[in-house]
Amino acid sequence: MDAASILEQNPPPDITGYPLAPILWVGEIIDTICFPFRCDDTWRSYLPHSWSEQGGPLSYSIGSISKHFPSLLTISQHTTAQQSTKGTEGSIFQNLYYYAFHTSSTALGDLTTPTAFLTALLLVLIIREIKSVLLPKLHSMGRKLGKQAQGEEWVKNNEDRIIKFGEYVIRLIYHSSISFYGVCYFYNKPWWDYKNGGTVHLCYNYP
Repeated sequence: MDAASILEQNPPPDITGYPLAPILWVGEIIDTICFPFRCDDTWRSYLPHSWSEQGGPLSYSIGSISKHFPSLLTISQHTTAQQSTKGTEGSIFQNLYYYAFHTSSTALGDLTTPTAFLTALLLVLIIREIKSVLLPKLHSMGRKLGKQAQGEEWVKNNEDRIIKFGEYVIRLIYHSSISFYGVCYFYNKPWWDYKNGGTVHLCYNYP
């Protein structure tokens, strides 16, 4: 199915009459600021009627866009399904591993949930631990290479560059690893197949 066919079967919503997106953003920003003070429903009453009455530029309230999206599989739902299927309860790390790598849910990308926040915190701690092991070795390598190429005096006067060398190598390893894993993981997904719609599948039936 090509992109035209997908759009024909799932036409975009009619936005005739809505103001431009920047104006909607302004209203949403004011709503967000006013929400803690419980004035998100009243601030429009202080505007001129032509702005706040029905059809006016600032009369529209978007609200949370998450309500328009289909609900995502949570780790608790996944764990319950695994228990009912296998009849046994796995460890927390086993459940998290299978949830993260063997389901299509992207709920871990929403850091407003405790599960996603704790997962991100765990990853940060793991990465920091890896850096604490690799950085001294990379700094030593940088000093050795600098001494061979520029001499010992250069090494003494360019400690900052050697430190940066270690940081840049860590970033190179990280981004190269993530990119390689992403290509391996997503290479057979439909949005990479431009002959069958390509990136249109990213938004197909969502929301």
